[in-house]
Amino acid sequence: RATDATSAITMLSALRTIGRHRFWPDDCDAAALSPFAEHIQGHRQVTDVQLALTAERNDGRVATLDAGMFARIGEPPLFIG
Repeated sequence: RATDATSAITMLSALRTIGRHRFWPDDCDAAALSPFAEHIQGHRQVTDVQLALTAERNDGRVATLDAGMFARIGEPPLFIG
């Protein structure tokens, strides 16, 4: 369900206190996005690909309810739905 920005920030802050997260720097360059170029139609898809690549580089996973991300980027192990 949709939520307002204040609620989202509050939930994110609460999740961070659990202590099971790690910060991953966004170190994707344009060359890393090239294999996905035909699937990228706008800025949101660029963000999706950057998120997936950042997770992959850190042996992580992306949890999402956005089924369209599978079509743009691929199936697990990059994504869990």
